[in-house]
Amino acid sequence: YYGWPYRKAPRRPKGYMVFNKALYKTGDTVKFKAYVLDKHHRRLKSSLAVRLSYQLKGRYISSKLVSLKASFAGSYTHEFVLGDSLPSDLNYRIGLWTGIDKEVLTGGFRIEDYLNEEVASHSLRASSDKFYRGDSMVFTLTAKDAAGLPVMDGRARFYLLARDSESGGEEEVFVPDTIYQSEKNLAADDDTRFVIHTSQLPDAALSIEAVAEFLNGNNEIHTETRKVEYDNVREQIAISQDGNHFNVEYRLNGVPTDTTGTYSTDEYDHEYTIRYPARIQLDPFAERYLFDAGNAGNEIEPGSTMYQPAWQHVQGKDSCGFIMENPYGLLIHYTVIKGKKILAAKADTASSITWKGRLQKNTTYEVLYKYFWQGTEQSGRFNIYALDKLLTTKFDQKETVYPGETDTVRLTITDRKGRPAANVNLTAVTYNAQHRNNIKVPEPPY
Repeated sequence: YYGWPYRKAPRRPKGYMVFNKALYKTGDTVKFKAYVLDKHHRRLKSSLAVRLSYQLKGRYISSKLVSLKASFAGSYTHEFVLGDSLPSDLNYRIGLWTGIDKEVLTGGFRIEDYLNEEVASHSLRASSDKFYRGDSMVFTLTAKDAAGLPVMDGRARFYLLARDSESGGEEEVFVPDTIYQSEKNLAADDDTRFVIHTSQLPDAALSIEAVAEFLNGNNEIHTETRKVEYDNVREQIAISQDGNHFNVEYRLNGVPTDTTGTYSTDEYDHEYTIRYPARIQLDPFAERYLFDAGNAGNEIEPGSTMYQPAWQHVQGKDSCGFIMENPYGLLIHYTVIKGKKILAAKADTASSITWKGRLQKNTTYEVLYKYFWQGTEQSGRFNIYALDKLLTTKFDQKETVYPGETDTVRLTITDRKGRPAANVNLTAVTYNAQHRNNIKVPEPPY
């Protein structure tokens, strides 16, 4: 093959196909819509044959369903009932064919004898893994039905159980097995919260098991547990991370108190004298932070061992570019390149780094970036384009619609200059959230 002339891959028709359900049963009606462009990116208008195919016990089975005319230029729709002759628990393929037996577009669906669950998920979350004197312990309970909505007629029993304890003083402290219990109705429109101030706990260091019992309308019980720690020492240093800063307090008997202490990191041998309460900026070269005051000490490591900035494409009326999310405020160096030409080379510590420029259509621009995290240089790259045909869709609807309610969905579609878009071919479809793992909606080709 060496020496053969290079040939570009032939341009092929493209488009997308969507179905009315994520998962089907025998007897359901399959509805699909296809939008097809020819190899020159023009909307197809010719009739297409619809073929259904699948594999069964090693055999390939294919049959023609119908010949379709375009309902609008490029748009083809069809529906058919899944009869008993089609086996369940199989994947099926829909193909659109031209009159010369050339397949131009495919899509797929699955038939399965499924059962929908009544309740989809339960969870119990704690506001922290460790609590100190003066803290409020917040426990959040979530129970959602199969549609992802809060359970309407449920109740919750909540307990704090002492699993281990240490008084820390000369006097013994009685610690009951159950140190807190309460019961309430589950919130109908939000999560359910139990808030316990640490002053309600025994004066001892505790290992605590939080237990949440969810009861539905049939008194069926589901249990979730979570383990937390409580430290009752007289002197404490409490640390919390807030973006690219640490908030640090010295507490005496649970009360925030002004005092002088020290601060250091594992990266440097030097200790800094600081005044508590303090707000310390995150150091991109450090993995661990140590704080001391009086007889108290504490340390913290940043929440993520692999910090990776996220980015997204942005496009305005006359310019295109990107936004890079930088919540830790690191110094990020970035370069925008067109071919071999550098268009921009900058550095920024903003929480949202934005760059825009007048980009040429049908041209790829490369963005290279690098930064330090926990003492190691990290780097990445991505591409941006001037997408002059990109449309923006704005939805106006309720965030949650409960059974028995109705809502009107309003859509506003504009072009890149913010003008109302004309001649838009719109496809709207909804899916049962229980089948989210089977939802496959392809991106329309650009």
